[in-house]
Amino acid sequence: MVAKTSKMAYEELVASGKASTQRAVILKTLLDHPNGYTRRELSRVTGLEINAVCGRVNEILKYGWADDSMEVACPTTRKLVTVVRPIVSDQMDMF
Repeated sequence: MVAKTSKMAYEELVASGKASTQRAVILKTLLDHPNGYTRRELSRVTGLEINAVCGRVNEILKYGWADDSMEVACPTTRKLVTVVRPIVSDQMDMF
């Protein structure tokens, strides 16, 4: 169950426009690197906190703008992680 404070924080993030800005940064980063990034790599490359990256990536996946079905071993932990890759379509209007 999502805490009430988490829902409130998300609503404030959306209302401020920050969520769409973060989403745009992540989408541009993915489009510039079509082989994709893990969420941790996206955090490092974009400078966004990991919690922001995970939230925006979940939205991007929900909208069908990216895919995270490819798994790789994390170079740091050796655990399986997913790679987020853009789905490029002629009909996609992301911005």
